[in-house]
Amino acid sequence: MLLSNFPNECTIRRRTHTKDSLGGQKASVVVEQTGVSCWEQQAGDSADESFKKRGMNITHKVYFLTNPNVTRRHEILVTKRTNHDGTVTTIASPTPLSVLSNPMPDCTAGLGVCYRVLCHEMTSEDD
Repeated sequence: MLLSNFPNECTIRRRTHTKDSLGGQKASVVVEQTGVSCWEQQAGDSADESFKKRGMNITHKVYFLTNPNVTRRHEILVTKRTNHDGTVTTIASPTPLSVLSNPMPDCTAGLGVCYRVLCHEMTSEDD
């Protein structure tokens, strides 16, 4: 696969807090980027041990062509996947991936440099 043709597309959101009508805090998300080309992979057992030592479970790695400028306050929603046969699948209800690491340059198989972000698949318990 060429770095200029990643098979997935995503939306990047940032978690934030706003005041509700009674002056309390309300969690919400702000969409920062849409239609971002990416390549999502399941994380293997060799995922970064330093995260495991801190009690963080890496479930996915997401690669980007350029620095996506995300922090641990962000989440990634993979919204489209291109299958091996070239068909595109739009994901109606994507599961958010919580960002665990800042983007890191990654030299993948000598094809050039892309940026890797380590993530955790969010569940209802993470809300």
